Amino acid sequence: MSKPTRQEVLPLKTRHVFLDTEVYRRAGYNVRNTQFKVLGDYILAGKLALHTTDITYAEVSRQIMELVSERAARLKKIAHDFQRMSQLSRAFPKLPEIDDGELGLSLWKAFLDVIVNDFNANHILAQKIPASRIFKKYFSGAAPFEKRGNKEFPDAFMIEALADFCDANSAKMYVISGDAQLRAAAGSHSALIPLGSIDDILASCAAESDIDLEPLVDQLFDHPGFDDQLSEVLSNEAPYLEGLYFGDLTDGSVKDIWLDEVLAVDGYTLAAIDEVFVSLILDVPCVLKASVAYIYEGPDGEEDDAQYVTTATGSISQHVYLKVYVRIDTSTGRFVEKELLTKRAIFQ
Repeated sequence: MSKPTRQEVLPLKTRHVFLDTEVYRRAGYNVRNTQFKVLGDYILAGKLALHTTDITYAEVSRQIMELVSERAARLKKIAHDFQRMSQLSRAFPKLPEIDDGELGLSLWKAFLDVIVNDFNANHILAQKIPASRIFKKYFSGAAPFEKRGNKEFPDAFMIEALADFCDANSAKMYVISGDAQLRAAAGSHSALIPLGSIDDILASCAAESDIDLEPLVDQLFDHPGFDDQLSEVLSNEAPYLEGLYFGDLTDGSVKDIWLDEVLAVDGYTLAAIDEVFVSLILDVPCVLKASVAYIYEGPDGEEDDAQYVTTATGSISQHVYLKVYVRIDTSTGRFVEKELLTKRAIFQ
């Protein structure tokens, strides 16, 4: 037996990922299985960003409802057969009746809960794509309409919407599907990178780059505009942090947050890299300030004496470690994409 050849796995070229309906169907719509759990870990770490479309949601919802209805009908038939056989023996169990509509809706809501809340998926409106663009591809026989009689209109709308998103954000995106026609359609756009399965994207997440990354990153960190761009990102994003207060002030709650000082960049993780851009997750210790509303109790007040109890506002500073995603044009040092991955700050 010949020695198997190791398949080349390239590091991520982009963090943006779209999963076709076929991927969810192949997993039985169980987006809490092991494969999706690993995917979710990368999303939580900021290494991946999941995207969906309104068409994907419509297809998944319909397919879940149809699947549950079909399974419920089969169970009903089995229950009827068992009932007839029970005339011979009491060993046959009485199977429960299932409300397929209620169960299907419950599963669909559970699916949405994971995709929207756990994976924080970005929603792209594919149905807003002008139909004339899709019909032009259809009549010219362009993917996904290459096969005679193939009418993959939903796929065509989705691919156009994904490509538009990438064009608007100067980004690239992985399009994962077991459907060869959809992958061909994705491959016709330079910004879209077709892959066959989630395993392919997970392998790229774990792959080490062959390039010597440190000189490149050092060069970017030393760029004269790097510090100003990083400070601007954090200044713009800090007010949207969720502030939690655990200090001694009575009924204290964080109202406003702003950046006071960027102390350093302590470390970084490679998120993605290609010929033009490098994407990094930065560890940035900062000083944040916040206004804190609290209840002030006068020193001479009696219990339940409203005259000595009033609301007040103070400010507080806190050292906080923030994680920031940046995609940098290596030729100019410009941040072309940025996101604060830390979602909350604790003040005490």
